[in-house]
Amino acid sequence: MTYDFSGAWSKETNFNAPLYRARDDPFPANNVDAAVQTYLKAGVLPHKITLGMPFYGRGWTTASHGQSRPVSKTQPGAVSGTAYTYQNLLDKYIGKNNYERYWNYGAKVPWLYNPAERVFITYEDPESIGYKAEYVADHYLGGAMIWHLSSDDGTLLKTLYEQLAQ
Repeated sequence: MTYDFSGAWSKETNFNAPLYRARDDPFPANNVDAAVQTYLKAGVLPHKITLGMPFYGRGWTTASHGQSRPVSKTQPGAVSGTAYTYQNLLDKYIGKNNYERYWNYGAKVPWLYNPAERVFITYEDPESIGYKAEYVADHYLGGAMIWHLSSDDGTLLKTLYEQLAQ
């Protein structure tokens, strides 16, 4: 499971499933690459590792914009408390209602921020899923799993399929 590195339990904004450690991340092991490398160093064969990918996001209200900012409260998501399905993000947040997309080049993940509401949402999009699929192939991993398929409008699954089918 290479997601839920951050969520409702977090005291600061951070990414749900960063591929690599973001600069200044106070939790250096909370990323996909660190998890995979731990298993490989322990002797697990690469083809026995399946990379988990979230098709949802998580959000918080925070006093200021960016990663590692104190959280004042979790944001109620569209499903299961604080989770937003990718479909919900497309419908109401991505490019809408003053939410602007940002990208962390080190971690290879996007996030949304609304300055008026002070809401930070970590999520996956086709670009981040593409990097994760490339990682699966480059490291000869056994494949990918998704949590959960019904969260997608088909875009993320199509990206994953096309990248892994190459």
